[in-house]
Amino acid sequence: MRNEQKQAGYAFGPFRLDMRRRRLLREGVLVPLQPKDFETLLVLVQQAAQVVAKEELIALLWPDAIVEEANLSQHIYVLRKALGEGAQDYSYIVTVPGRGYRFTAPVREWSETEGAQLAPQREAEISAPLPSPPHWLARLRTRQRRHWRLLLTAFVLLGGMTALLSWWYSRPKPNGLGKSVHSIAVLPFQSLGTERQDAVLGGLGIADALINRLANLGQITVRPTSAIQKYAGNATDPLVVGKEQEVDAVLVGHTQRDGEQVRVTVQLIGTPEQATLWTAQFDEPVTDLFQIQNAVAAQVAQTLIFSLTGEEAPKLAKRDPISSEAYQAYIQGRRYWNQRTVLGFQKAQESFTRAIQLEPNYASAYAGLADVYIAYGVATEAKAAALKALALDDNLAEAHASLAMVRFWYEWDWNGAGPEFKRAMEIQPGYATARQWYAYFAAVCGLPDLAIYNIKLAQNIDPASLIINADVGEILFYLRRYDDALAHLQRVVAQSPNFARARRHLGRVYEQKGMYAEALTEFQKFQALENVAGIPEDFGSVYARMGKQDEAQKIISSPEISMHLSLYGRAMIYSSLGDKEQVIFWLEKGYQEHAPNLFLIGIEPRFDPLRSDPKFLALLQRLQLPH
Repeated sequence: MRNEQKQAGYAFGPFRLDMRRRRLLREGVLVPLQPKDFETLLVLVQQAAQVVAKEELIALLWPDAIVEEANLSQHIYVLRKALGEGAQDYSYIVTVPGRGYRFTAPVREWSETEGAQLAPQREAEISAPLPSPPHWLARLRTRQRRHWRLLLTAFVLLGGMTALLSWWYSRPKPNGLGKSVHSIAVLPFQSLGTERQDAVLGGLGIADALINRLANLGQITVRPTSAIQKYAGNATDPLVVGKEQEVDAVLVGHTQRDGEQVRVTVQLIGTPEQATLWTAQFDEPVTDLFQIQNAVAAQVAQTLIFSLTGEEAPKLAKRDPISSEAYQAYIQGRRYWNQRTVLGFQKAQESFTRAIQLEPNYASAYAGLADVYIAYGVATEAKAAALKALALDDNLAEAHASLAMVRFWYEWDWNGAGPEFKRAMEIQPGYATARQWYAYFAAVCGLPDLAIYNIKLAQNIDPASLIINADVGEILFYLRRYDDALAHLQRVVAQSPNFARARRHLGRVYEQKGMYAEALTEFQKFQALENVAGIPEDFGSVYARMGKQDEAQKIISSPEISMHLSLYGRAMIYSSLGDKEQVIFWLEKGYQEHAPNLFLIGIEPRFDPLRSDPKFLALLQRLQLPH
């Protein structure tokens, strides 16, 4: 209690930050702050002289919500005004471009004892009674107050009119749109011709190109190709799409080929009112598909976004010098990869390889191939493909994310993985997979708020993604939020009962809640859907917890079953059996052999019984996980 009384807050310059009363004082005078402004300042002061990443600040200040970076910028603006900083003179809070903010003033702890020594004299000064003014002075002050009230009223009216006019001219309704558009879905373009539908023009080609170009801007949320590929080849009602994808508008495109020319008609349709916000036509040679993509992307961007910065315009016009055939092979590869099935990965590998055969310098195809190898667990090939992609195009977000995942998941190179993840998200803030993978990285590194923020942001970018929705449940599971994970995963399997990964996540949640029969049912469904031997450690762990020791031991000793059991999985079963010596033995062996998934021991609930074991803690320390 004495320590609590001594440290009341922090002091810097003429300011005192009172943590107990949650207020800011300047030379004893209260500086009004809203609660969120105070919290923002407290985080910066507590990490004085360090760069606090914007993402970290957002995750700490809004742990259970998805907010835009503009919200944080507004609080920083308010704090700078409260601290008396000028437009260019940031003596307390400095912006570190591309990273975050740093509190630069020297900070020291402020004690209540110090406050008590300063307070009495100032309180006496403030509370001392003032002498009564003379009669004539009282009348003069009354007239002055009336004049000031009239003048103040005029200023308020003038300020209100100025603010209204400012809002009217700066409101986000550029180029005549009748509504603000913050999120869109781009439907696969449809062919109006009677001839055989061109695989690129009538399919996902133009749509995918538009999605990638618009997503690179970061100013609007664009549903990824994986979310809209299911609409390919179908005449779909934009109203239905808008509702399913939870967007403000849907971009619908049609192509009509006439010899060597193609006419592209594009409509931006607002939802839910289904009103046409904008329409345009483009006539281009069939041979220059990318010119069509660039023209449409530029028009859409200028319609949705008031202006483009000097950095954003080149992103919009970026193009790979590749053939339509190679591009189509790449699109097919991404479509297969997003299925997240064994067969899907095989077909994706074939498609990406075909694209590279057609265009040996196709960076995006190498990144796609890297993602297939990541799914296979072949780290060497995955890293080589990612590095090849980056050698061809260092501004490819997918390649940076792939390299980050290799360094994180397979090489245990935490210091190398973090910057690659952040680079991917900086290049393309709307790349959902980078956010999804970074959420796991944050969870392993002991940053639960950041993990939740990024997995929910990935879900917000691509709400229809089965893999991301399933992984929301797994992140909640790793953070011990079992009730939230259970409710979420039950919704996922109800909507998509044949998605195997969600079944396994749900089974593990049931296990931790002591619902063993339900857990076994989900593991069996996972096994049937994947058509594989299953994950033996799942069954072994549940049997051990149910008291069926013989069944659990049988999984370990049976050659037919244990051949599918990893070192990490074997340690899991022994943990559920309560055999700590065997757990440490197999984890040590796994550490020496760099076994897959071993780094997850820091967050895996099945190892919770060993959290106080010195040997287990020593192993965690050797992993050198950043915190």
